[in-house]
Parts: sequence; structure tokens; C-alpha cells
Amino acid sequence: FLLVALVYFIPVLPSPVMQQVDNYFAELILLSLAVVLFASAALRSRDATSRNFWILLCGAFCCWLMAHLLGYGIRFETPWLFDFVKDVLLLGMNCLAVIAVDLRPGLIKSPLQTLRGRLAALSSVLLIVGVFGYTALVPALAGLQAYESPFEVYAILDAYIAIRYLAQARLSTSRAWRMTLALVGSGFAFITVADLMVVLYDSGIVTYEPGQPLNLLWFVFYVPLYLASRVTSGSPQVLPPAERGDWSNSLNLGPLLAYS
Repeated sequence: FLLVALVYFIPVLPSPVMQQVDNYFAELILLSLAVVLFASAALRSRDATSRNFWILLCGAFCCWLMAHLLGYGIRFETPWLFDFVKDVLLLGMNCLAVIAVDLRPGLIKSPLQTLRGRLAALSSVLLIVGVFGYTALVPALAGLQAYESPFEVYAILDAYIAIRYLAQARLSTSRAWRMTLALVGSGFAFITVADLMVVLYDSGIVTYEPGQPLNLLWFVFYVPLYLASRVTSGSPQVLPPAERGDWSNSLNLGPLLAYS
């Protein structure tokens, strides 16, 4: 992230050169790094709950990455098709991200909590699809307006996901999961700010040029996401070896069994 920030955001190059910099490629690099870190976190996970969480989150950011890769060749030729493909993939990203947190990682598992988590994930997915469809797809299909990419809806959905992560962080019984969910929630909160800045820029309220420090706000949300990938996916804990004891006394078997 610091290397990309050095090239794209710090004005180390002359101003005419920085004005030609396309932040599209910077986001492509940072998204690729996020996918690699989440995939490595899934491979290092010690249990199924952590592994499933990181697989879902990796799939979510793969959707975002695919939106960039597929849209690179068509974003200038057919803008409406690029907007539609990008929105569908970002809709999948939001659904996978909210499913990952609503499955309640880090909480004590029980059949009732599992059922509540699945119902919460289903409700969140229906809410996301309903909000996106009502604001973007329905007006376009009804012929009321041409299809437009709804950045206002992105801000609403990302804010909802951030709230879900931060709320689950408060409920988590594990310190590591509490920190992980809080970091991911903070990342989505920054994504919400980035979406709002797109809205402000399109409205003419905020103006900027490439290379100014303001651009850093568009990409700083990757930092807590990168940090979160290392909290609950470290190396397996190595237990200390059991000390030799007097086997004739059954009371000495307690620590040995505990270490085992």
C-alpha cells in the first residue's frame, strides 16, 4: 500500500505527469493484494469457522476485482454495459461480505445461534438485493430512466455492512475475532466515505486533481483490511511440553492431560 501511495498520491513526479495518472490501475493493484492476503488467511486458518469467513471475504473482493478486469475493455466503448456488469459483481461482493459476518464468527456456536445467523444472512442479502433493485434495476426496466451506476446506493449498502461488522465485533467472545471484525468494519466505513466522495465529486461539490493528498482517502480503506487478514489466521499455537512428574501420584496426571 505504501509503495502504491508513493507512486500515485505523493507528488514525487512533476504535476503534468501526475495529472495523467489513472487511479483505476492503483485500485486494481490494491484489490489484487487484498485477494491474495485474504486467500492466504484462509489457507492459514486453524478452524473451519475462520476458513469459511476468509473464503467468503476473499470471494467478495474477487467480485470487485473481476469488475475491474472485465470492465477494462468495455468501460470506454459501452459505458452502460460496464456499469451493469460492475454493479452486478459489486452486488455479489456486498452479499458475500454480509454473509461472512452474519454467520457469526467468533461467537459460541449452538443450534439456535446457527439458525439465527443463517436467518440474519438471508435477511441481509434480501435487503441488499431489494435496495439495489428498487433504486437501479426497476426504474431502468420500467423505462423511467436510463441505467445509471448508483453510487448513493453503494454508500448505503457499505454503511450497512460496516454497521453489521462493528455490531458483531461487540458481541464476539473472542478478542482476536473482535479485533478482526472491528478492522474489517472500519475498512467498510472508509469505503462508505469513498462512495460519498464520488457522489460529492459528481455533484460538483468536491473538486480535485490527481496527485493531491485528497486522493489518499479513496484508497486508505485497504489498510485496516490488510491488517485484519493477520489477526485470526496466524500460525497454530504451540503448547509447552509437559514436564516430567511422579507417575505414581495420580494428581500429577492433571497437568499432563491438560497439555495433551
